[in-house]
Amino acid sequence: MGVNCDDYAKLVLEDLPDVGAHMGVGTAYCGIPSLAVHHARQAIRAGETDLAIAGGVNALLGPGLTRVLDEAGAISADGKCRSFDDSASGYGRGEGAGVMLAVLKGSAVASDGKTFGIMAPNAQAQLLVAQKALKEAKMTSDSISYIEAHATSTSLGDPTETSTLAEVYGVGSGRHPPDPCYIGSIKPNIGRLEAGAGVIGLIKAVLVLRHGRVLPQVNLQMFNSRIRWKESLLRPARELVTLSNGGPSRPLRAAIASYGYSGTVSHAIIEAFEERSLFAERLGQIPDSDAAPVLLLLSVPQANRISTTAGGLSQWLRGNDGALSLATVASTLSQRRAHHRFRHAIVADSVANAIAALDDLTKGVPNRWVINDRIGTEAAKGTVWVFSGCGAQWPDMGRELFHSSPVFGEAVRNLEPIIQAELGFSEIETLHAGCPDRTDVIQAMTFLMHLGIAAVLEAESGPPTAVVGHSLGEAAAAVISGALTWHEAALVVCRRARLYRELIGQGAMALVRLPSSEVRARIATHPGAFIAIEASPTTCVVSGTVDAVHKVSEQWREEGIEVRAVATDVPFHTPLLEKPAAPLRDALKGELHPQVPHRALYSTSLLDPRSEAPRDVQYWVINMVLPVLLQSTVASLVDDGFRAFVEVASHPIITHSIAETISEQTTDRFIAIPTMMRKQQARRSILAAVGRLHCFGCAVKSTDLDPTAPWSSSVPGTTWHHQPFYRAVSRMTDAQLAPTHKPTANNLLGTRTALWGTDEVLYQTRLEEDNRPFPGRHPLHGSEIIPAAVLLNTFLRALSPRSVEEVSLQVPVVVSPARKIQIRHNTRNITIKSRLSTSNEDGSGDREKIAAETVEQLFDYLTSVGVSAMGFPWRVAHHVASENEMLAKVDANPDSLAGMDDLLTSVMDAATSIASSLWHREPRLRIPTAVRRVVAVDMTTQQIVYIHCAKAQSSVDEADVIISSEDGTVLMEFQGMAFAGVEGESLSRKNTSGLVHQISWPPATLVEEPLEFSHIAFLVRDATKTHVESYQGQLESRCISTSVHQHASDLPLTTHSSLAVVYLPQVTDQIFETATLSYNGLVSAAQIILSSSNKPTVRLFALTCETNLGHSALTGLGRILHTEHPEI
Repeated sequence: MGVNCDDYAKLVLEDLPDVGAHMGVGTAYCGIPSLAVHHARQAIRAGETDLAIAGGVNALLGPGLTRVLDEAGAISADGKCRSFDDSASGYGRGEGAGVMLAVLKGSAVASDGKTFGIMAPNAQAQLLVAQKALKEAKMTSDSISYIEAHATSTSLGDPTETSTLAEVYGVGSGRHPPDPCYIGSIKPNIGRLEAGAGVIGLIKAVLVLRHGRVLPQVNLQMFNSRIRWKESLLRPARELVTLSNGGPSRPLRAAIASYGYSGTVSHAIIEAFEERSLFAERLGQIPDSDAAPVLLLLSVPQANRISTTAGGLSQWLRGNDGALSLATVASTLSQRRAHHRFRHAIVADSVANAIAALDDLTKGVPNRWVINDRIGTEAAKGTVWVFSGCGAQWPDMGRELFHSSPVFGEAVRNLEPIIQAELGFSEIETLHAGCPDRTDVIQAMTFLMHLGIAAVLEAESGPPTAVVGHSLGEAAAAVISGALTWHEAALVVCRRARLYRELIGQGAMALVRLPSSEVRARIATHPGAFIAIEASPTTCVVSGTVDAVHKVSEQWREEGIEVRAVATDVPFHTPLLEKPAAPLRDALKGELHPQVPHRALYSTSLLDPRSEAPRDVQYWVINMVLPVLLQSTVASLVDDGFRAFVEVASHPIITHSIAETISEQTTDRFIAIPTMMRKQQARRSILAAVGRLHCFGCAVKSTDLDPTAPWSSSVPGTTWHHQPFYRAVSRMTDAQLAPTHKPTANNLLGTRTALWGTDEVLYQTRLEEDNRPFPGRHPLHGSEIIPAAVLLNTFLRALSPRSVEEVSLQVPVVVSPARKIQIRHNTRNITIKSRLSTSNEDGSGDREKIAAETVEQLFDYLTSVGVSAMGFPWRVAHHVASENEMLAKVDANPDSLAGMDDLLTSVMDAATSIASSLWHREPRLRIPTAVRRVVAVDMTTQQIVYIHCAKAQSSVDEADVIISSEDGTVLMEFQGMAFAGVEGESLSRKNTSGLVHQISWPPATLVEEPLEFSHIAFLVRDATKTHVESYQGQLESRCISTSVHQHASDLPLTTHSSLAVVYLPQVTDQIFETATLSYNGLVSAAQIILSSSNKPTVRLFALTCETNLGHSALTGLGRILHTEHPEI
């Protein structure tokens, strides 16, 4: 990497994920990048590496070198480069960076030896290095069509370089006048990039060959008269020139010359690249109207850029007019784009659907087939596939995939002969006719769906990291992990299903919303009832004889406990299934040959979910008889670091239980998602699951590069987010030129002056809103004041040793309007004074008088109190307290906010605030007014500290405070910290009978017992009706019924025991119209609910969009409704 500072290369390398050989080149300056490229090429040829990234960067960080070059006469007066122009008199400096991927035919590097000066060129060295590069490339000089010259725009450099290049590529090459070699330079376009110049010139040469055209040379008014252009057979382009291509036998070639003033000269030869079929664009065909759905992946590095990216792709699809298939667009976006932190996925089966989804994404409108998420570290462990048991079946569950997915069809056809032979029916016919409710058929068809969906999912997302089965699902999990072959697992399923025929009608199962521990105690007196599945922390499944299960179910329903019957008549996972255990052992004897799994396999049948027990005959007997331990197995997976779970089933039946267990186990982000849902397009649902995994950060197969997949370079690429970094420079005012402090130091120490002849030191600064020395806000009745912690930090930083006594904070220092601050100290005292910047400069101020007047005005004004913001971002993580003392654990900067060089002041701010709460039984706003002694043992502090506050024994209105690190080391001590109330009462400035408090809206907190509803009714308008589908899908997966109504009078207020009415307000382009319609709609719904006899069991909610100004009226209306009618 070519750099003009040794540190740059290291800074760039810090962001690269790979390790290996690296080199920062800084010896040749203007020739640095070409030298870097040469070294990279040589390293590849020598076998030191098979890939090299070469480039150069130049940054102008200070005026020093510019001044030196200007004094040396190297820089032009107007800062412009005029390569090959007669008026060239120096160059203009530029900054930039370039990195390239290219195939070099040849390169060479040399030194120009002794010259007349450090910046004087050596024509002989330039000639030799060009000839060496041609020899290395095995090319003749007359085959070169274009030269990217160094062209320094100097009176000596341009003629010397041009005459040398003419000897090689011009008249010296034997070419004829009608066929000159074109020469140019990028420097007049962007300036001389010095340490980045060579790579930029190389990039320009690559572009010339790619497009076969030479652009007119910029700033070329008159040819340099010191160069013999006609005889040289070199020609700068005055207009657009198209280079003649000799075809495959004579491709376009170019030479790049680069010289450094330190003496290094380099040369490179490149050749136009002929694309091979492996990398050529492969365009898909125009899609049919019923084309298969695809997954469109979009991502952005910052969340606010997605609207631009999605909007641009939507606009491009509208103009594409079917020229490219949607599959081509999808594979281009997934395989030929980087995938950033903020990710979005769209499932679409037509261009029209894709455009509609992109438009919704642009506007932030929810769409069922649009997935939004951001990646983190949670997905690092990988994905878990969970195969659920029976209960997910529905009549048409596999029909679509059988016809649309080859891998699904292959899985079905593989199982067909086994199921025919073992169970006597055709699974293919059953797929088309609809799955009957017979237990043995359900068992086989569920297993078939498991393997089929897994095949489709693996083709799209790749294999999982870990697998686990739930009940029957353990058979498919054994296949996917490699513990059993699909043939062996099919025998287990079919022969066990055949034995189940004798048990049909002998049992029942029910899901109960109680923890398994409580249910186990309740059924102890009910013989014939057993816990079959420990599903989640709050649910389990009971199985057993028909009478026993019905009896406990009715008893629990009478107690108001939610119980749902499971559609089965076999007592699965109970001792009642020990009867077919022996026949199952005989049926599977000699048929199974378990293998060591090639991916992590967890068990829900064994007490140790991580057990490596073989999946032999005995395991499947246990799987049949013993309960399913889903909750503990999922908890173990969470403990092992997994956060991404996919339920592989034709309909989700345990996704909710998985999510509930994970939520109980960790506060990390996670996903628990289904693959298919009843009556939903299977292919689209599976792609949506893949999109969820990708957006969460899991690696998916669809992003891997497939050279045979269709793609097109016309699909919009990255939308750049242009951000200007140059600041507009204006004349500084006198106020701006005044001495000032450093805001991030969190003190008021400005310019330091030692007063001659005394032991005093004076600090001066100017304080205003823009340079307040604290990151947050610290208002007192609308006036921003300096926190006491900042003042104490100022005193401690100014003194040595770090201690002060008898601190008196008489008057708050106000931030605005702007004022001048003086801090003066000697060996005995330190004082701080301020005055408005507009006051007289004669210095004749009476400190005591100013203080007295200011205090009187302050207390007259503060008739009511309220602290609406915090000056520093500290937060109490935990605390314990009694009447006289408190110990608090404090995080000084929990959100890692900027604006603080260290955390000491934030910790002191926390100490002053926490100490005031010792008098919480007499609540008044208090501010620190005095401290008897402050000692700083260590001026550096950690982010987490402990603050101990206690009422001082020497005075009833003072507190003693100790700040210590986590290991107990004392960092700072406050003795006798006094507070004064500012509520208008006549209190002493050291009276601590008030309490600091603030008026603010507390954040909403979740209640201990969540609301539960048996039915949710959506009240919508025509324009919002389409948004309900996504909500209904989520609720149906939780077994909550829903309905949609357009008029409040149609609400089912009397037909449900517990009803939630969810109002989706109107959405229009007119704010006033939206506000009016939304307001009237919510009022109408409230009036009808209040007039109903069933209103105690009805709750009213409104879902608003935070970006829709028309919905803001509902916020105030909601508060009014809650105040007047809290019952709804």
